Amino acid sequence: MSHEKDIVLKEFWRDNERFADLFNGTVFHGRRVVDARLLEEADTDVSGGTSTEAFTKAKQRGYKRNRDVVKKLYRGSAFVLLGLEDQANVHYGMPLRSMGYDFLNYTKEYNAIKRKNKREKNLRGKNRDEYLSGFLKNDRLHPVFTLVVYYGETPWDGPNSLRDMVTDMPEEMKEYFNDYRMNLVQIINSDPKAFKNPDVAAVFDLIQLIYRKDKKQMEEKYSQKGIDREVFEVVKTITAVDIKEVFGKERGEVKMWTALKEWQQESYESGKKAGERVGYESGKKAGERAGYESGKKAGERAGYESGKKAGERAGYESGKKAGYLSGEQETRRQLITQMLKNQWSAEAIHEATAIPLEEIKKVQETVCF
Repeated sequence: MSHEKDIVLKEFWRDNERFADLFNGTVFHGRRVVDARLLEEADTDVSGGTSTEAFTKAKQRGYKRNRDVVKKLYRGSAFVLLGLEDQANVHYGMPLRSMGYDFLNYTKEYNAIKRKNKREKNLRGKNRDEYLSGFLKNDRLHPVFTLVVYYGETPWDGPNSLRDMVTDMPEEMKEYFNDYRMNLVQIINSDPKAFKNPDVAAVFDLIQLIYRKDKKQMEEKYSQKGIDREVFEVVKTITAVDIKEVFGKERGEVKMWTALKEWQQESYESGKKAGERVGYESGKKAGERAGYESGKKAGERAGYESGKKAGERAGYESGKKAGYLSGEQETRRQLITQMLKNQWSAEAIHEATAIPLEEIKKVQETVCF
């Protein structure tokens, strides 16, 4: 994920209300398991989790890891660790990566307990097994839950568990295989109504509508509705829609539909101007070429003087006609290309410009994004 996206998303999900609602609406299926009032920021650096006997010093030095957002959910004196990982693209090793984050969190706490036991001399008088472990029989680690949020426009086609990443095994071995299931939420197929926090619901809803290019629904839902500026920034960053910045208070409301309409109009005007420029130049060159060739041939047939006059007339008319037709076609092609790159559908272009749908689709087949 790019540095810009990373910063925007981390800032958005650091809010306890949004963070709690995301976990409740996805991992816990709408139940209010995570109470925002009981959340506290936790250290995202899990690099210290590698210093166990299982790793060499060389590996310890090279294993640097930071999580995106981590919160502690307190239940009395105990707590549960909740980690959030943002994914802009499908990662085909994500279950292993997610498992690695959990492992590092557990190992970091395990090492902290060992150091505490040694520092406070808790191992004195204990049996040999406890002494060698550095971990007392009654010591306990805090549970870790990791949620991966995938923001892609296409469905996740990667593995969802460690089992999906390994080769096949004999049937009689499967029940003994220690699997790791990844908690994954996809922005494109999660019901926005599952969320009670308006900001979280708006992020899921708006990104889905933009991915579907559903302008009608956007107008009906957001033409008169203001949204939080941070929601606006997340949607703009994830969808890469070049939405014009709307000024206001730092956490003031933004009229999303107004901004989208301005973006669409700017896209159309930009495409139109680009098409006209290219069409004019192309038409001019085509006219000059056609005029020269036509005049040359006519002059050769009718004689020098007659050919000269005929060539001038034929060149003028032919060049004018060829230039106009070529320029018009190129203008239309450039206009269609620009609008397609700005996320207009073929049907929407046809509706806005009256260009035949068949012509638009032919251009669409040649456009590379």
